[in-house]
Amino acid sequence: ALDLSPIVVLAVLGLKVGSRSMRSVYVSLGLLYSSADLAHLVHNTAMHFHFFVVLGFIALYQDWRPYLIAIGFVLVHHLGLGMLYPKEVFGDPQAIAHPVRWALIHTVFVAAASVAQVAMWKFVEEAQAEVAEAHRGVSADAEIRMSAQLAAERQQRKVTEGAATALAAHRELQA
Repeated sequence: ALDLSPIVVLAVLGLKVGSRSMRSVYVSLGLLYSSADLAHLVHNTAMHFHFFVVLGFIALYQDWRPYLIAIGFVLVHHLGLGMLYPKEVFGDPQAIAHPVRWALIHTVFVAAASVAQVAMWKFVEEAQAEVAEAHRGVSADAEIRMSAQLAAERQQRKVTEGAATALAAHRELQA
């Protein structure tokens, strides 16, 4: 039977409780729990691909805490529960007969996907840093232009005031 209560509780915690990092942990655990429930409900090893999809979404947080917890969850789920209850974790007869081997195979693929996702974090962080640097450069250029414009306006005011003073003095001399 499917028990949705942990998923609902984790989703509510993810919306309301703690820092951004802790909320991401709650949501990640809820997603992982749904992957585990789906795999158990369907009893099909192919349903374990749901874990890969969920890990991809968790990687979008670009936060080590939920990501490492997610990898640990998959490892414990596949290895721990796979050894204790292979029929509940795996649907394939080969996987049921050799749960440790299949748990390790799944873990290797999760690790490989994780390496790719962490490499993507690096690329994204570098791109974000380049954008921030370019923004700082644009902001500095804008500040320089604004300062120059203000200086020109002050100079224009001085010239205008000087011309008005000179004109007033000239009128006084003529009067």
